[in-house]
Amino acid sequence: MREVQRPRAGQILDDIFKAYAVSADYSLMREVPKSGVSDTEFASHRRNQISPLVAISDWESSRKERDSFMFEWMTMLGFKNILERLELKIELAPSYLEIGYDERKGVDLIISKDIPGDSKSFPIFAINVKLKRLKERRTEIYKYDKILGCPAIELSLGDFSLQTRESVETSPVFWLRQIATPNITNSGKIPYFYKWREYLIHRATETLSHYMIKTDDFLQGGYKPSDHESNLFPKEKNEFERFYENLTFSYMLFRKLDEEVIVV
Repeated sequence: MREVQRPRAGQILDDIFKAYAVSADYSLMREVPKSGVSDTEFASHRRNQISPLVAISDWESSRKERDSFMFEWMTMLGFKNILERLELKIELAPSYLEIGYDERKGVDLIISKDIPGDSKSFPIFAINVKLKRLKERRTEIYKYDKILGCPAIELSLGDFSLQTRESVETSPVFWLRQIATPNITNSGKIPYFYKWREYLIHRATETLSHYMIKTDDFLQGGYKPSDHESNLFPKEKNEFERFYENLTFSYMLFRKLDEEVIVV
């Protein structure tokens, strides 16, 4: 494999490192043990894993781990400008929240907002990025994150596809490796970025809508969670109030974004 001189490869790797190294101070529902991995170690591991994909033009591998890490960063970029315009933040989860704990699955991305007079960021909802395709007639997995005190959803990227100028339909991994990454490391731009952003917003909107409907049915007595849905809703009243406020806010926000054609 031959390493190429892509003008922005080093800058992109630095940006990825900084994004993974950010460890926001969140207003958590309950404390969670630190992972034992420092922010710098966590970010260095991610950058080193992604490096071949960014720096080597003919790099090829059946392993999806590097793709997963790069897709986490690309998903953050897809939401970032739109959310920042609305005075919201989206960040890659620090290691202690990315790693699962006490029957809680970790998350990859956290959307939060600043509260006046509070130095901590208030989590609104979280995302777990998946490379899989969504099975027919199935919806994404969603649950209550008892540490962040907000809804957490899975976001499957496997159904993302687009027609290129050559009229070739691409898969997400092909787009990432052969189109998006080479271009962003050479020109700083991501081809078909608006399509990528549109897909992310629509998929998140669909999942939040399902979660909102199920939650309202639960409140009205029309739905009872099954035994395997124990993490769907919080049990304590104060937690449920915070969860419901976050879910409602997220649902209304993304429904509006999904209805609009936004050019950033």
